[in-house]
Amino acid sequence: MTDAVHALDLVAGVGQRTESFIFRAIDGGSGAVLGEVHPSRGATVTIDQAAGTVITRALTLEFDEVESAAINPLSTRIEPFMLVGGVEYPLGHYLFTEPVRQDYAEYGTEAGEGVRSIMSSPLADRMAILDTELEHGFTADDDAASDVLRALIAGLPFTAEIDDSASVIANTWAAGTTRVAVAGTVAELGGYLAPWFNHQGVLQARRRFEPALVIPDFDWDASPHVYRDTITRADALAYTPNRYVVVGNGGTVNGAPVVAYCDVPSTAPHSALNIGFVRPHVVEVQVSGLAQAQEYAENMCLQQTVAETIQVSGPADPRYEAHQVVKFEGELWLHTAWSMELAAGGTMRHTLQRAYQPTAAPDTPTIFA
Repeated sequence: MTDAVHALDLVAGVGQRTESFIFRAIDGGSGAVLGEVHPSRGATVTIDQAAGTVITRALTLEFDEVESAAINPLSTRIEPFMLVGGVEYPLGHYLFTEPVRQDYAEYGTEAGEGVRSIMSSPLADRMAILDTELEHGFTADDDAASDVLRALIAGLPFTAEIDDSASVIANTWAAGTTRVAVAGTVAELGGYLAPWFNHQGVLQARRRFEPALVIPDFDWDASPHVYRDTITRADALAYTPNRYVVVGNGGTVNGAPVVAYCDVPSTAPHSALNIGFVRPHVVEVQVSGLAQAQEYAENMCLQQTVAETIQVSGPADPRYEAHQVVKFEGELWLHTAWSMELAAGGTMRHTLQRAYQPTAAPDTPTIFA
């Protein structure tokens, strides 16, 4: 285990760690490093997996007079890094989205003299590049979902890692539809988790997995990642659906409508078996057949079953990205959101969603069977 990992894990005997943050300006066209910049205020990166069908990370920066004049927000990109244990950890690749320049007059100067101009702006990751409109109609004709995603991003200035998918997509999107909207739809129908850009700026499209059955990415029970006095717990058990039903709005199977469903595991406290009745949530979706409808239903079961959540704070850690699993208090949790202060000694706020062990049999109580 390296010194950096020891420091991030806060293992016994390490003591106080030393950390710092670096912000590099990058030319968006050539990719050349223009130099380091120094935001004048603390910055926080935020990522929320529950915010939509794709994941976008956000960052806001403000610069002093000199750097505000030097930075071209149209062509400049920002890449922050966390330096700990002698290792630089990247934290994404960001574009300026809505830069604002505020003029300040120096005290005791005449009009038009001694004016200082300060720039501040929210920034977004490379999902802003994907969030562009199609110039022409885009058609998937019973093509594999992974092939559709690859065709969608062809020619865009970033790389991607896309898991293969046997799910087929049959749909047409009109010119003017954003590529983000297409990617989100294909991900839902193809059995993918919400796509995201990782810390290296590479698009990730990963197949859905069952978080209760995997080896956790982080074990908070084994090392002190949590400030105990920051834990908040919440649940929406009283109104959370325990069955997700997908009804196809096109095509039939043997003359009958396409209908698929997914029950939350009986181990969940709000399952039909535990509360005594089924509370369904029904959506109508254009699917190519029963298999695709089932994929969609199971995706909803994973991503929308937000029954038990916790929020905790801990030290900044650049190893967190998206769709990771955490072991905490002997249970497995899906990491669904985080925000990290990009300053030495800054905190990181985590949101976790409880993962429930799946069951093989339907969870409908006998009296409702």
